[in-house]
Amino acid sequence: KTYTIDGDSTSKSENRGIVPRSFEHIFDYISANSDSHKFSVTVTYVELYREKIHDLLSKEENPSKPLTIHEDSNNVFYIKGVTTRAVKTYDELISIQQEGRIRRVTRSTQMNDVSSRSHSILTLNIETLTEIEGEQHVRTARLNLVDLAGSERYDKTGAEGDGKMEGIAINMALTSLGNCIAALTTPGNRHVPYRD
Repeated sequence: KTYTIDGDSTSKSENRGIVPRSFEHIFDYISANSDSHKFSVTVTYVELYREKIHDLLSKEENPSKPLTIHEDSNNVFYIKGVTTRAVKTYDELISIQQEGRIRRVTRSTQMNDVSSRSHSILTLNIETLTEIEGEQHVRTARLNLVDLAGSERYDKTGAEGDGKMEGIAINMALTSLGNCIAALTTPGNRHVPYRD
């Protein structure tokens, strides 16, 4: 699953995953339209580990304080204090993504030598500035690339102690996500259980 997301992002081979292919598509578009448009691309990268949000791009060696989600006056959700980095090239974005991926929490289990112990969200914010008949027009887009940790079966992973607690948090988050998806796709449903 994580290989499908990332693949071989160090080359432009057929083995690259969804994330590097998305990056490549975005920067190919920017390159093809740079004469008529101005672009700004920023990135954030966080993990949800044991129900707490951690910044994967923070300059702090071991950021101890988890981040919190807030809603602004326009009903837009944001993560307060998250590191935002501006990027100008595909290679720079790949490098930032690799930096964050290395900081994700992993653990060896009986099923996987390097098992992701968190869910991660890499968010690209793209602004396009265009001049039309002397007026400036701005379009914005956000792309969230999510890598979910796989569900845990204790009898197969052999996890104990912290590993077992991580597995419980992973399964709880996946169940909550499944409940949200079910509620969003059920006609006539008026309540979406974003929080348990």
